[in-house]
Amino acid sequence: AAFYVLYHPHRPLFSVTSLKISAFNLTTTPADDSTQLSTRINVTLSARNPNNKITYLYDPMFIAVRSNSIDLSNGSFANFTSSPDNISIIHTAMAMNFKVLDANEVKSLKSDLKRKRGLPMEIVMDTMVGVKMEKLKVRKIGIRIRCGGIHGTLPKGKNVTPANTAKAKCKVDLRIKIFKWTF
Repeated sequence: AAFYVLYHPHRPLFSVTSLKISAFNLTTTPADDSTQLSTRINVTLSARNPNNKITYLYDPMFIAVRSNSIDLSNGSFANFTSSPDNISIIHTAMAMNFKVLDANEVKSLKSDLKRKRGLPMEIVMDTMVGVKMEKLKVRKIGIRIRCGGIHGTLPKGKNVTPANTAKAKCKVDLRIKIFKWTF
């Protein structure tokens, strides 16, 4: 109770600033009828620390962009420190080259690409975060950040259109690992 009264802790807040698909290619090989996906995606997010006396210490982040559980692109972002009442910008350019898709994934992607609102997407980030309060440091724990409600538009020629992120919402969940299982 004393800890809460002194520090008034709040979770970090994440939001999607922009997402741009600069390349998206589905290629079918006639010889074996396999379909491969190649993408290039730029993502910019903001990480806000709403606390007055707490500093967050982030390990490197693994970032994945997905559409209906299909990985579209993977990347990472270096470790950083989020000071009290501060906003940190996370920008990363990601790519996926020649990922082989199964028939169901191809069918799902092709039907989603025909949607008027664009390709439904989510960003998933996994990292470890520590907390520092004055001279006290707390052991790092795993967190997963999920940002949904994003609708991406494929590039037309050299024109890259930003995804619709107006309704994007991000949720931060703790990742607790016991033996081999992660909850």
